[in-house]
Amino acid sequence: MEKKMNHKKITIEYYNTCQLTQEYGNNFSRDNIDISVLLESLSKKSTKERVINYNGENLLLSYIEYNKESKLWELIFFKSRSSTIPIIVDTDGNSRQILLKENEMISEALCILYDSSKQILCMQRNIYAVGTRGIEDFFSSFLKKNIYLESIHKLDSQKRSLLKGSKLKKFKLHIRNEKKKNLLPVKYKQYNKNTTVCKVIDSALAVDSSIINIEFSMRNSSNIIKLEDEDFEVFQDLMNNNNVKTFELGFASDEKANMQITDFMDSRIHDTLSISYPKGGIIDFKVIISKMTEKYKNNLFFN
Repeated sequence: MEKKMNHKKITIEYYNTCQLTQEYGNNFSRDNIDISVLLESLSKKSTKERVINYNGENLLLSYIEYNKESKLWELIFFKSRSSTIPIIVDTDGNSRQILLKENEMISEALCILYDSSKQILCMQRNIYAVGTRGIEDFFSSFLKKNIYLESIHKLDSQKRSLLKGSKLKKFKLHIRNEKKKNLLPVKYKQYNKNTTVCKVIDSALAVDSSIINIEFSMRNSSNIIKLEDEDFEVFQDLMNNNNVKTFELGFASDEKANMQITDFMDSRIHDTLSISYPKGGIIDFKVIISKMTEKYKNNLFFN
């Protein structure tokens, strides 16, 4: 009898590895940093030494190795779940508990690749495991520097040309600047560009706040704002910032046309892959790593 197969869809997101450095007051610089020296050091530590406490759970780097063929670092993290242990149940309603040994924990896995030549980190998205904040805290705790993962977006030429010839009628930006451990919230740089949109953004960023909301709309009025080249430079910077949670523009071809909404956050560079494994069987994480490598190597944006 042929075994039934489960199919799992996985999303891969890409980040620049950066370092946050406090310059003066609440001002911070954000510069690219190569973490390969840290990874080399971690690869020589025992598994028990590659663990941190993250929000009351264990975040463990279970596997780390440099692949000489792909020239990529391969990492597999596990985050423990000390909450209620799941129960196994069959279609007839019969159930049994999972019994763990004293040193065992229910955990969720996360696979990561790192390209030291481009300082790009490829990360599996798994809401049940850990996100960018946890990985930042893990690297920061060992490197003794404040590591920041900057999401990579692409303002493609089609979207740019579409907006460049249009009139802006709505603008919505939401920034949630969570406080990092041992750091004050980051005070964003002023863009100092002489356009209407940039002046509005600069005015909001001048306020020392951990939450920033900017929204304005002309609705059906004849008022419009023309987008300038300087605006797109600012848009690209905002898109690459993980703290930007909402970034939408409403535009129209002219004053009388209906407004269309463009979500800039959907421009994040990402890949998807599918994993098949026997029902009731286990997922081979090395297969995920292999498929992630293939996706990254064939992503035209990075090559």
